Parts: sequence; structure tokens; C-alpha cells
Amino acid sequence: MVNMQVIYFRRLFLIAPQQQQALFQCVAAMLSDPQLEVRLGASSTLSGMIRCSPIALRTSIVADLNAKFTKMLLDSPLPKKPRNGTFSATSTGTNTPTPEHANLVMTRHAAVLGLGALVQAFPYTSPPPVWIPGVLATLANKANADPGMVGKSVKSILSEFKKTRQDTWHVDLKVRCFSSPCSIVRLGDIQGANLLIGSVMHRHFHRSRRRIWMVCFGRAILLKGGRSTVAF
Repeated sequence: MVNMQVIYFRRLFLIAPQQQQALFQCVAAMLSDPQLEVRLGASSTLSGMIRCSPIALRTSIVADLNAKFTKMLLDSPLPKKPRNGTFSATSTGTNTPTPEHANLVMTRHAAVLGLGALVQAFPYTSPPPVWIPGVLATLANKANADPGMVGKSVKSILSEFKKTRQDTWHVDLKVRCFSSPCSIVRLGDIQGANLLIGSVMHRHFHRSRRRIWMVCFGRAILLKGGRSTVAF
């Protein structure tokens, strides 16, 4: 992955367009690697490559990858939980996942990381690109409820998106959701993604505030009692 970054970042304006496309395809393929560290590194590398690319190349690459990762996510749904005691081909009825289920989860995780790389390639662009609300709605509606690393990755992407846009959130929401109707997704989908982002940030805020209160309260007891009876 490091070699890929060096090749692209240092020779961006020297390599041919076909070679640029080949590098993007190679990094995108690494999102499906069996190793979690490789998938995370590929997502970060893909985001950086998009961010520093020329506008014309960036536009075409984002459109192609957006369609590719969205199709991957929609074409690999998780099997529904059985109600009549029967199990699907991707489940044995035990806690041990089958190889088919593991491949399905890996495919969904690759699609989520790919869509997240597209969103994180524009962290401070205000208003955000017109396609970002559609990506957020897809993640919130199609993969947020996934168990394990897929659902955690979705929540991390949404919370990071909201965190980097605290100062311009009201402007971004107004421009992309109300003033200019988006043809990619419905307004209800955008609002659902917004509510999910807000709930994640709300939970993190109260968790941090409770931790700060516990530390301050512990110090108050230590100062008042004059002995180390509480340790935080």
C-alpha cells in the first residue's frame, strides 16, 4: 500500500490516464482483501488519491466507483433472520459463520469502506458534492443495521462526516436537502441519514460529558476528603 501511494502521489502528472485508472482499480480491488488491515489501508489510500487528483479525473473516478460500490452493497444483502426455524445456505444455525456468510460480510464491508472513502475525500467541501447525500442515505438505510465491523464502519463514516462539518452543517443541510432537490435520493432518505448522524453524535457527546463529570467529581471527593479513596 505504501508503494502504491508513492507511485501515485509523486508521479501523478507524469503517468498516463490509463495508468491512473489502473492504479485506482488496483486500490479498489484491495478493499476486498481478506485482511482487515489491508482493507482499511486501501480505503484511506483511495480517499487520498481522489483528493489530490485533477478535477476531470476525480469526477469520472468518483462516478464510476460510486456506481460500483453501491451495486456491490445492494447486490449482497444479508439473509433475513429465520422465523420458522429453517436456516439459509449462508447460516448453519450456530454461532460459527459459513464461508459463504464470511464472503458476504467481506463484500459488504468492502462496499461500505469504498463509499466511505468517497465521502472522506471531500471532508471540508461546503456545500458537499451533490452525490454525497445519496451515499449517506445508502449507508444509513442499507448497512447501518449490519452487525460487527460493517455496522461500526457505517457509524464511524457518518459520525466523522458530521464532526468535520460542525460549523457549516446548517448551510450544507439547507443547500443539499431543501433549496436544491436532489434527484439521487428522496428527502426522507436524507432526513433519515441526518437523524442517524445526529443520534451518533448525541451519544458520543453524552458519553464524553459523563466521563468528564466523573473525573471532576472524583477530584472533588479527593480534595474534600483529603485521601485517595476514589481513583479515576
